[in-house]
Amino acid sequence: MTVCGTKLHPNQMQLFIPYVALREEDEMSADWFFMKKSFFGGAKTVGPIGEIDFMHKIEKGEISPETMVSSTSKTHGHWMHLKEIRVAYQHWKKSHPTANGAA
Repeated sequence: MTVCGTKLHPNQMQLFIPYVALREEDEMSADWFFMKKSFFGGAKTVGPIGEIDFMHKIEKGEISPETMVSSTSKTHGHWMHLKEIRVAYQHWKKSHPTANGAA
């Protein structure tokens, strides 16, 4: 597959495909927040971050299924676990195929 003039190996396509469907206005309108555990055991709110950054943090493991996330446009400002957001949780499972619970 060739994307933007770059030939992608089949292993690279799995990471790229979720982003192909995003339009530029989707990236600009996404406003994700997540809770990050602090050094002293508390939590702090991180964000807003865009949709692509949100997906990258899921891939890198910075956001896990138990992480509390919120978005004005996607969750209507409600805080919920990532695993409760079907598309985001599916992306986590694809990014972490050997983790418990991923299938």
